[in-house]
Amino acid sequence: MARIEFVDAPGRRYDLFFLFALYFNKEHCLENFVNTDKAREDTEFMERLWDEISPVPEELLPFFRLNDDGMSLITRCRFSNGPELLTDFEPGNVFAGTDEMITAVLDFWLGGVNADPRLPDGLREISAAINNSGCDYRMKSALYSLLVDPDRALDILVSELKRGQKVKSGQYVLKKPDELKKAFNSERISREISACGQPIDLSFQGTVYVSFCTFAKNVIRIFHIGGDALLLLGQDYEAQLASLRRRTEVPQLDVFGTAISEKNRIDILNLILARGEVSIKDVEQELKFSGTNAYYHLSLMIKANMIKTRNRGKAVYYSINRRFFDSIIRVLGKYGELSAFSAKGCDAGGPEWARRMGGE
Repeated sequence: MARIEFVDAPGRRYDLFFLFALYFNKEHCLENFVNTDKAREDTEFMERLWDEISPVPEELLPFFRLNDDGMSLITRCRFSNGPELLTDFEPGNVFAGTDEMITAVLDFWLGGVNADPRLPDGLREISAAINNSGCDYRMKSALYSLLVDPDRALDILVSELKRGQKVKSGQYVLKKPDELKKAFNSERISREISACGQPIDLSFQGTVYVSFCTFAKNVIRIFHIGGDALLLLGQDYEAQLASLRRRTEVPQLDVFGTAISEKNRIDILNLILARGEVSIKDVEQELKFSGTNAYYHLSLMIKANMIKTRNRGKAVYYSINRRFFDSIIRVLGKYGELSAFSAKGCDAGGPEWARRMGGE
């Protein structure tokens, strides 16, 4: 059985990077790092964080903008597998110098252009690579600025990271560290994460270092460090796991029946079906609901897993969870004639069947 050891440094490091990643990737964070069962609460939480760290100099864009794989340069360089994750992060050591910084930037954004920006020919080659890259104008401008004055860019990066370390986490605490440590159970965590489709095993011989994040409240990640592991958990990870688990569970017909047995909720479903997605204001205006009434119905539908949410700025948009309804169709199918066809080898759950029944 693995030995469990609680450490604070990795969570602090991840939180620091998360602050700046949130600033430069706000829409992405609101869409992907929010618990769908607590969309409004989580959105307000992240909006507060965004306001806390704002403004951030544009020079930091190349370090914290997420690429197509959802990773930032700073995370790849300073939050990769290795024993340094267990030590406190020192902003002054983020890069050994401008040469290391430039190499990392060129590798991350331009695929490792092998040229020296201090030489005229090298600068021309790098400039051509920037122009031909898929980066937008904002990123291209930031890359040029970094190459023109790398010392200034590195100074700004270090200064801002130090400023970020001064953001007081206490006002964002939902659960105190002692509470999180007391409630932690490695076997249950392994079981629940595996149930959500990401099998992990924390029972190996070695040490599992557990670190909690305050700002990245929903994060659940594991890093391997030799024969040991680091389990990174946001302070609200239990609620996040519960939400993920509900999305993968076989739907309960009684819960579905309760949620769909009210005409107002049928009207909301039909409105979403017609528009693709709606905001709470759309529901209020089109169906003449009060804000409280609209929120009540939408909350019940979210808990039943009938609809899902995404965030854009401070607005929450609702859409039909088609996978849920596909699951409902499959569960109901055993009571009808389609189950007989399935038993005979016909693909009753296949794409064509799903299309006929309104699925994706």
